Amino acid sequence: MTTISTHRTSSVPAAESAANPASPSVTPAKFLDMYRGAIAAAVDADGDGQISRAEYAAQIAGAGGSDTDARWHALDADGDGKVGTAEFAKTVADPFGNERDALLRRILDELRAGQGAVQPRGQVLDAAGGVADPHATLRWLAASFPGNIPY
Repeated sequence: MTTISTHRTSSVPAAESAANPASPSVTPAKFLDMYRGAIAAAVDADGDGQISRAEYAAQIAGAGGSDTDARWHALDADGDGKVGTAEFAKTVADPFGNERDALLRRILDELRAGQGAVQPRGQVLDAAGGVADPHATLRWLAASFPGNIPY
């Protein structure tokens, strides 16, 4: 299991911090991979491990977009009409940018403040093929792994 937490600066020794779940200090080493995988799984509407052109186009159309040809051809490099979810996941933009710690703190604060954490399903891409609401997916990931966040 991958654990997720915020980076914190404190004089609390690491052993004490690890023993006290109210003071998390684990870094998000695999968090980006989990995020990308969750988005790819949501785009794969039939759950077969392959994203078809129709599944991808449905995401774009559902967000009000229309022209998916150039984006689809970039995704489907071998032209077989489908893209594996692992391959698609590699194309999902990093939601953190250079602000990983700050964004994770914000996500944890949102969860503690009562904002929802729902597994990404259905419409997850925007009209340009990007993730429509990365924070919702990040909140779901942070909240869905036991022991990650004290509530």
